[in-house]
Amino acid sequence: MNYIFKFLVGLLLLAPQIGSAHGLVTTLTQVSGDYTVEFEYNTLGTLFTGDYTIFSTYLLKQTEPVSFDSAFMRIQKLNGPATMAGSLARSTDTIGLASMSSAIHEAGTYTAEVSFYADDKKIAGGEFEFNVKDYPESERKGMNTKLFLPIGLFILGLSIGSGGIWMLTKGKKHG
Repeated sequence: MNYIFKFLVGLLLLAPQIGSAHGLVTTLTQVSGDYTVEFEYNTLGTLFTGDYTIFSTYLLKQTEPVSFDSAFMRIQKLNGPATMAGSLARSTDTIGLASMSSAIHEAGTYTAEVSFYADDKKIAGGEFEFNVKDYPESERKGMNTKLFLPIGLFILGLSIGSGGIWMLTKGKKHG
């Protein structure tokens, strides 16, 4: 039972480090007055239909994050209706960040319109274009390779945590 407790403590100590990494993302940037607005999604390059995606936006002044009251993000197919839209609360953990998540189910070119507000006034915004494609036929029937990285990081975390616990217990027995 003591091993399980130590394992869980090790995992809890390691998990925030893995989770806080910026990760593999595609970032698009625009200047808006005195600010820089970044829009990103959690994959490299092309988004594919049906993939769960986190869409994040950052407000920066030069390279420093800027606090804001709220943000609004609207994602729509080019010259089409909104696919998703919503007011976003600022992140409580990261200054200058707001995000939302969803899956897009139709291939095409999309735009993300982002606006930031402070004191009930728009202070910055931008419009970003990105593509969503259908999976190639060869990948539709196979295993989803996008899971390899998260699974690999999880296994790595388990290995490091287990090794740390083993070292702690070995040191106590011989110390």
